[in-house]
Amino acid sequence: MKFERVKEQVGNLPHIMRPNAKMLYDFIVEHDVRQVLELGFAHGVASCFIAAALQEVGKTSAQDQALPRLTSVDLLAARSKFSPSIEELLDALNLGKYVDIRWTQTGYHWFLHDEIRDQTDRGGG
Repeated sequence: MKFERVKEQVGNLPHIMRPNAKMLYDFIVEHDVRQVLELGFAHGVASCFIAAALQEVGKTSAQDQALPRLTSVDLLAARSKFSPSIEELLDALNLGKYVDIRWTQTGYHWFLHDEIRDQTDRGGG
């Protein structure tokens, strides 16, 4: 999905400045980034720009490659604080299949701890 389409959909919602969103979007597309981890997402505005870039990357990849993915992590306590929500924005753009939303009770450090442990237990893969 093109950057301008996401920009139009999210309007003036915070928390990423649009020049920064464009830089992030362009970086993902230019470098064929296939996996992104986002710690904290509020409304999910940056998540939408990242997912749109991942969709563009997916269009140019081989059929046998896995779908590019964004893992977005935020605190469960923040889930009801933001309207529209990340889910609503992703649904409006039909980008949900690129994003794995993770709500955590204990914070990012424990999420990262668990991910590192799990990746190490599986031999890095």
